[in-house]
Amino acid sequence: MRFLSSTLFAAAFVLTNLVVSPALANDPPKKPAAKEEPPKPKFDYIEEEGEKGRSGYVYKRVAKPKFEEPETIPKAPFPEPPEPPEPPKKDDHGKKDDHGAPKKEEKKDDGHGAPPKKDEKKKDDGHGGGHGKDAKKAAPPAFSTVYDSAVIKLDANNRPLTPVVFTNAYADYFVCYKTIKDKYRETVLAEMNTFADRMGLPRAQDMPCMIKVAKPKTKFPGAIYIEFYTDVKAEKACIKKGECG
Repeated sequence: MRFLSSTLFAAAFVLTNLVVSPALANDPPKKPAAKEEPPKPKFDYIEEEGEKGRSGYVYKRVAKPKFEEPETIPKAPFPEPPEPPEPPKKDDHGKKDDHGAPKKEEKKDDGHGAPPKKDEKKKDDGHGGGHGKDAKKAAPPAFSTVYDSAVIKLDANNRPLTPVVFTNAYADYFVCYKTIKDKYRETVLAEMNTFADRMGLPRAQDMPCMIKVAKPKTKFPGAIYIEFYTDVKAEKACIKKGECG
């Protein structure tokens, strides 16, 4: 019984394959899905033979896009300027003569035969007349181009503007007042006294203060010196006797 059942099962399997296989073979073959290709770019090619590549494709140059000039828009006409307003009418007070010109008032003689007076400007008669309006101001002195006027004021010849106080065969002496700035004078005096303290010398006083200008026939002609002294006695001994110790 086992053999018959297995035989029947095998026969049924074969018949099933025979019935099903023709149905599958008769189905039409399915077409492959079409591939969506990107759209080809649109170009305007130059009409020429071109160059043939290895693949057989003929390469041509692409023509440049045509430039279209913009249309010109006519401009609106410029508005005309408005007409000027009419001038106001004059009243009867402005009388005119027969030629249309206004009459001028003429000055009449007062009967004494004197001509009409004219306003004349007062001129300077050279004796101080005219209240000094036309008098020229004195020109400012020319300062030295060698020395800084913000430190020491010298004229164009490199000499102080103040008068000479003392003089000898070697130099001319001037006072420091109005010639050397106070700040610069104090700085020089402080340096001198610092040196005097280190060397054990007497300290210099702020007054008297003299400016020394060497004369031409000296070792340093035209040299400018600033001198301070311990007292008035030392000043006279240095200037008059030449004993500067």
